[in-house]
Amino acid sequence: MQPSMLLPVIVATPMIGSAAILGLPLRRRGVEAIALASSAATLIMYCIMLLAAPHTVVETPGPRLLKGFIALYLDDYGVILAGMTVIIGFLVVLYSVGYMDPGNQEHPVTTGYRRYYSILLLFMAGMLGVALSYTLTSLFFFYELTGICSCLLISFYGEYDSFKGGVEALILTHIGGLGLLAAIVIAAQHLQSYTIPLPLLAKLGPAIPAVGALFLIACLAKSAQVPFHIWLPDAMAAPTPVSAYLHAAAMVKVGVFTFLRFVQYTLPAGVNVYGPLGILVLAAALVTMYYGAFMYMAQRDIKRLLAYSTIVQLSYILLALSFAILGCGIHGVHAAIYHMWNHSFAKASLFLAAGCISYGLGTRSIQALNGLSKRMGYGIVAAAWIAGAAAISAIPPFNCFYSKLAILATGFTGSPITVAAAWLALIESVICFIVFTRTIYMVYRSEPSETPAHATPPAWMKIPLIILIAFILISPYIAPWLGVKPW
Repeated sequence: MQPSMLLPVIVATPMIGSAAILGLPLRRRGVEAIALASSAATLIMYCIMLLAAPHTVVETPGPRLLKGFIALYLDDYGVILAGMTVIIGFLVVLYSVGYMDPGNQEHPVTTGYRRYYSILLLFMAGMLGVALSYTLTSLFFFYELTGICSCLLISFYGEYDSFKGGVEALILTHIGGLGLLAAIVIAAQHLQSYTIPLPLLAKLGPAIPAVGALFLIACLAKSAQVPFHIWLPDAMAAPTPVSAYLHAAAMVKVGVFTFLRFVQYTLPAGVNVYGPLGILVLAAALVTMYYGAFMYMAQRDIKRLLAYSTIVQLSYILLALSFAILGCGIHGVHAAIYHMWNHSFAKASLFLAAGCISYGLGTRSIQALNGLSKRMGYGIVAAAWIAGAAAISAIPPFNCFYSKLAILATGFTGSPITVAAAWLALIESVICFIVFTRTIYMVYRSEPSETPAHATPPAWMKIPLIILIAFILISPYIAPWLGVKPW
């Protein structure tokens, strides 16, 4: 079987699981069993697709659905985002079996299991659709689907802060959706079709800067970059597994990946076609990077600290794409997707460790990190936090060291503008290093905080942490095998 023929099956599998959870009369354990089975089946299908594909996948179109409105294909970058989606998606579902429980000290959960798992699986399907979309209309459809799912999941607890966070996310990311829709309209006028394959973006000619600016709006809104950043910290009212998925492999990665698609297919037209777009992208990345770094200092809530960290790491990805536009070519695109891949495992590890803390201690205060490694039953949690924090701090041999190095190296080999931007990014890396290595010291060296541990995270929550620690160490070596060579 051609690997491209598996694409509709991969996207449909979590959708079928979502529908089954909503349609069948199930109790909690039945819902969890279907969610686990569906996410595991999706992961298995992905692995089968990889084994069936050649070593390097290049534009393998799949079948078109609904007269081409929905069309899927396989390439190196889609393989990376789909891999993040299915691996971390399965781990989040597994983790949720323990977290979404009456024993949770921060948010005891006794109802809403069907709603939670059905939307989470639909979220996974939407992300897979974004990763594998072949046409602009298909990309737009799945772009908006992820926004709806994230709004519903952020609002899950039904409290004021939850609704506020969910509505903010929906409104601000929908502005990005309108930008993407406008880009499709302009492209359709030039190419005389609304079901435009992504590779045809290179044929837009003089319309490339205008379409690129609209793609940039879609990117900034979805990826919580300045000035659309405010929704992401407020989205921390969501259940922590949702936050982990949203930050690590879903929702916010949609924005930078959508812009990556634009850059990927317009680069062959020549860097001289972009006009001032590259400077605009670079400026947006640097402003967001330093704003997020400044906001590190004021955070006393673990999840909000991680939210600003995500905003900053996404700006690194956007910076790499600006380097590509400003003359560094495909190396900038490779560095961007490489950091997207590595960051996903580090950030998932940090969020799921934070969820274990709030589960057992009933708090999200950063002081709860004090002496975490010395608490009975929290050794794995402490190790997951240390590994994730070391990765985000770009400490070798942890994964984000390699991808940040790839981004900086790309900038330093370019024009004076990219060299200056790379120096500024390097300075921010020092700030990030100071902030997150301080949390490592808190976890490992400090005495435990006075907050008592009322519960110990169950095995359902610890198994994903062990797997993520392993991925933090090995993910830099997996990406080249999947076809992305950042050097």
